[in-house]
Order: sequence, then C-alpha cells, then structure tokens
Amino acid sequence: MAEALDELLWQRPSNAFIPHNLSGEGPPKGTPVEISWVGQQPNPRPVLINLAELLPPQHPRARQIYDFVPASEQQKPQARERYKQYRGQGHQLDTRAASSLNES
Repeated sequence: MAEALDELLWQRPSNAFIPHNLSGEGPPKGTPVEISWVGQQPNPRPVLINLAELLPPQHPRARQIYDFVPASEQQKPQARERYKQYRGQGHQLDTRAASSLNES
C-alpha cells in the first residue's frame, strides 16, 4: 500500500506535487513527507499519512496527519477508534470526504 501511494503521489501534476519518499529512501529529513509502514522507524516529519489499522507511534510528533476511513464496513470500527484516540490525545481534527482531496 505504501508503494502504491508513492506511485500515486508521483503522478500528481507538477503544480500540485507533494515532495515525499518511502521510509529509508533519500537523505534523512530530505522531504517533508515520508511514507512508512508497520515495523519501520521513520524519521520525524511534519506530515503523517496513516494507512495502518492502529495509531503509528510517531503520531505525536506530526503537525498534520492524514488518516483514512476505509470503505469496508469491517474496517470502519478501527477508523472510529483511531479517531477517538487522536481526539483524546489533543489532536485538532478536520474530517472531509476523500473525494475532496482531488480538489484544488
């Protein structure tokens, strides 16, 4: 999933490009976004994109977190639990439809 997200980000138009790299690629702190997965020890970044079922341990250090609610009804309770945990830890939350991410 991390590699698929990486590929999607590379396909964005140049005026909407998001500098990023996969965990372990590029120089430390070389981009503002690092895509990681369970078991990785990512460098602290200002933006965290969480596609995992649980809160990643580095989330308190991120200034901005993107966490998605899956379409699968079976996975929605996990997303709701993450939402409660983020809110309980003082994160300011802003929810919107994933389709709005393509809007300029």
